[in-house]
Amino acid sequence: MKARDGGNGFYDTFRNRLMFPICDEGGRTIGFGGRVMPGSEDPAKYLNSPETPLFSKGRIAFGMDLARQKIVETRTVAVVEGYTDVVMAHQYGASNVVSVLGTALT
Repeated sequence: MKARDGGNGFYDTFRNRLMFPICDEGGRTIGFGGRVMPGSEDPAKYLNSPETPLFSKGRIAFGMDLARQKIVETRTVAVVEGYTDVVMAHQYGASNVVSVLGTALT
């Protein structure tokens, strides 16, 4: 929730978005990401939880908790754009795929 400008109530930061839990390498949820839904007028395609001591989008790759074992086994990783790209790759058997969180690749 965020306060509205002028202090007149609050609004849902992730409204009109498909939500994805963002996990650390151990599988613990440390933040959330939202992909804008079709028809939304929001210009931001992806939106992540705010930065915290646990969640820094420059240090986390989405899907690493699920891809880690296969990355170690094959010594290869594919880095894609977003959450849905990772989900689709894993769904079709490419389990060494992760994504950056927005433009936060550092």
